[in-house]
Amino acid sequence: VIRNDFAYDNEILRDTRRYDLRATRATAHSLTLTWRDVTDRFRAAQDLARSRDLLRAATDAMFNPQALVELITSDEGEVDLVLRDVNNAFCDYIDQQRTDLVGQSMLALFPNVVGAGLFENYVRCAETGEPVILDDVEYFTEFIYEPRRFDIRAAQVDDGLISITLRDTTTEFEAAQRLADSEQRYRLLAENAGDIVIQGHNGKFVWVSPA
Repeated sequence: VIRNDFAYDNEILRDTRRYDLRATRATAHSLTLTWRDVTDRFRAAQDLARSRDLLRAATDAMFNPQALVELITSDEGEVDLVLRDVNNAFCDYIDQQRTDLVGQSMLALFPNVVGAGLFENYVRCAETGEPVILDDVEYFTEFIYEPRRFDIRAAQVDDGLISITLRDTTTEFEAAQRLADSEQRYRLLAENAGDIVIQGHNGKFVWVSPA
């Protein structure tokens, strides 16, 4: 008889304990029974599972794509980054399933990280712990097939393991560009108009046309 992780209400300890049990026949009318108390192991595994569930819930609640990435070095000395976990926002952003992403090479999934200079930053972060803080980075996304702009953060969470968070700022960038273009057109129109144009703020002149 082999029973692992067997729950038993221990009458002496007055506690529900967990045991690995082994029973073998010694003679025709006797048994050899051995057991090992694995309650601490069971509870530690429960605590670990609970922590993982809380971490998953926290990352899946994030609005921005986030990935947990591990640095891998081959026997030939070639380095790569492997996706160990991704949150829901990451999957939704590129319209892929978590099961299709976890365990995959970043170089295979996102080859443009090399040309954009991101790969070497991520590797350095994984090796040295130096954080990556990049704003308004233009990147051609492989799964969306168009250039987007991102604020990027990467931090080491363990030796060789980093967390990468992305925030798509394309809409903000394009809105700022439209505003700048509109202001430039207004300025050109006002500066070349024959009418007198005055811009004021809080009772003060802030700009007047040449006319």
